[in-house]
Amino acid sequence: LPPTNTSQHYELIPTTTLAAAESSLRDEISPYITLLLTRAERQLERQARRIETLKARAELNAGRLSSAPSTASTTTTADGASGGRKKKKLDGEAALRARVLRQRREALKYSVERLEMEVAQKEREVRMRLGEA
Repeated sequence: LPPTNTSQHYELIPTTTLAAAESSLRDEISPYITLLLTRAERQLERQARRIETLKARAELNAGRLSSAPSTASTTTTADGASGGRKKKKLDGEAALRARVLRQRREALKYSVERLEMEVAQKEREVRMRLGEA
């Protein structure tokens, strides 16, 4: 093969000089490559945790949606049973108070459920971190 301009050019530079330049370049670039790889790994871990959080939130919301009709029917049934037992209609103020208390009870149930899901999520995260270590 006829020599190309590139090969002729490199043939003019001694091999030791070329090797030294390559080593110097590698030494200069390698910390930056390591830094970029570390950042990428950290970002991937962050995204994985975010995905797990979103999955847990989706499960929580799905559980709420599936239990919402059943809780409404059980509340109505419980209210109907208690109303049938008393055989007395509540006056306006008492009915309003009962409704407020029912709403508060539902809100508290919702809060407890949300906190339980958060605790479960935190436990999963701790287990994952301990598994990685």
